[in-house]
Amino acid sequence: MQATESMRFLANSSLFSELTMETLAAVAAQASVQQYQAGDMIVWQGQPSESVYVIARGIANVVRLSPTKQASTLAYLMPGQSFGEVGILENQPRSASIAALTDIQVLAFERADFLRILHRYSGVAIGLARILGAYLVDANRRHLHGATESRLLLLFDLGVAGAVDGLGQRLAATLGRNRAQPTVYTAYPDPSRLATVLGVGTIRGI
Repeated sequence: MQATESMRFLANSSLFSELTMETLAAVAAQASVQQYQAGDMIVWQGQPSESVYVIARGIANVVRLSPTKQASTLAYLMPGQSFGEVGILENQPRSASIAALTDIQVLAFERADFLRILHRYSGVAIGLARILGAYLVDANRRHLHGATESRLLLLFDLGVAGAVDGLGQRLAATLGRNRAQPTVYTAYPDPSRLATVLGVGTIRGI
């Protein structure tokens, strides 16, 4: 990945969107590019929090193990979203595992580098505050609504017969089983926009 491409991905992220292009160049130089295949674990629950990640391409899901070792999917992460910030700030082990739902590319910042960036650039602190606020709102919503909350899955037609229906059924079944929530799904009506929506170069590259 070229430096300009890394800068573009960071500029589209919630965490770094407040930064100027000049500052983004300095920040991007401190990130390492990592690739994972669908099904790979990016971080494991309980591991030390050593890095912050920004998703450049692909989709990940957040998985948490209960004390009884039952896995629950908490959320799905899309391009531009980040993870690992809370563990770095609190100096605590990972509270959940992050798995690659598709082939995925991330920009990773080691703990010491991220903390230096956070102290040096107020725009990153603003972005982080926005993210933490969203986490708090989501946590409150989960607490208030519990298992009565519904889920809508929006799926993308890849032009492969049966692929969308099969994936939709699996995702809906997983959410319904792990979260005991009413879950429905639908296919994305405009597959020509899929590459743009997911931040990938071509549909064939997914």
